[in-house]
Amino acid sequence: MAKKIPFSVIFATDEDPAFPASELNSHGPTVQGWRTSANSSVQPQELILKFHYPARVCRIQVLGHQFMIPDRIELWLHNAPKDSPTTPSSQNFEYLGFIVLSDNSTSQYKSRELQSVTVTPRMGSHLKLRMGAPYVNDFNDAHQVALIGINVLGMDPVDDTGGPLVTPETLASICDCLSFSMYVEETICDVVKELEAKKHRAVI
Repeated sequence: MAKKIPFSVIFATDEDPAFPASELNSHGPTVQGWRTSANSSVQPQELILKFHYPARVCRIQVLGHQFMIPDRIELWLHNAPKDSPTTPSSQNFEYLGFIVLSDNSTSQYKSRELQSVTVTPRMGSHLKLRMGAPYVNDFNDAHQVALIGINVLGMDPVDDTGGPLVTPETLASICDCLSFSMYVEETICDVVKELEAKKHRAVI
């Protein structure tokens, strides 16, 4: 089944010291997310994530900020051998597509948008996100872009039988979905996973 693929952010073109890119490494109610520094001159802004192990990626989820919103996010995937550099060169990434985020004016810049995109399952070790320009609004006078959370769903090659990949909606646990894990304490997620495992064993 598809499950959450753990990762670490290994590169960011820019960050606000109070909201570093490392905030994206974990999910939970206390996570503040990443944002660029005020009036940053860097364009475009990029983040590179390294998976803790190579995996067949099938879905990518992004939780945006309520007003520091890039107009689009490009997704690039790289699959590296074990002896490759920690941060791959830009030429080694395969373009997957892009996500378009709302300018959020309809919510008065109070809600966060969760975008979930399904991709053709393929092996990867690194994911790059390239942010477009921020939407202009009265709350973002420093022209920053921010992300509250990133989630990568896929299959560990150890669990991959080589057959057709299950649909991304078929998750090992509801806790692997960003809409759940960002707002529930980790201890509660552990309890839910244990209950799900007991239910699965009972069904068998």
